Amino acid sequence: MPTGNGILVKSIPPEDWPKRWPQVHFDEFNDIDNMRTVCMDAFNDLCDKAMRKHDWTYGVNDDFRPGGRATGQHHIGNAIDAVFFRKKRNDVPVWEQFTFAVDSHIFTRVGFYPFWNSPGLHLDLKNETLYWYRNKSGLYVYAHTPDELKDYALAA
Repeated sequence: MPTGNGILVKSIPPEDWPKRWPQVHFDEFNDIDNMRTVCMDAFNDLCDKAMRKHDWTYGVNDDFRPGGRATGQHHIGNAIDAVFFRKKRNDVPVWEQFTFAVDSHIFTRVGFYPFWNSPGLHLDLKNETLYWYRNKSGLYVYAHTPDELKDYALAA
């Protein structure tokens, strides 16, 4: 599983982006230039799988953002917050999105957020496998297997 490299999207000519990432809607991103190419490769693969397997599309809630926690991945362009859906946001349950992303074995860390305006996922490529859930109060529950979080999803 890739862990993220230092190559940024801005190092690739924009006219080459659609060939490299045909599933990516570039206008969904706030700061695509500072995303790592390995993260974009992984996201393109996940979006392709979502389209082929479920006929899902997606929206990006967050991507690169400066600052952030030292342990986070957004500030290094190695994380994407996204929501997958069929026709409109919120039409695919967040647990279904989560299990799809986990079962795809593309991102090493996947968190699910059922209380966002558009319930969705955090996806990143940090050097560890980890899953989590964020509750309505903003508290996180971490797990080493996705099944440990199922009861939280059912209660949400």
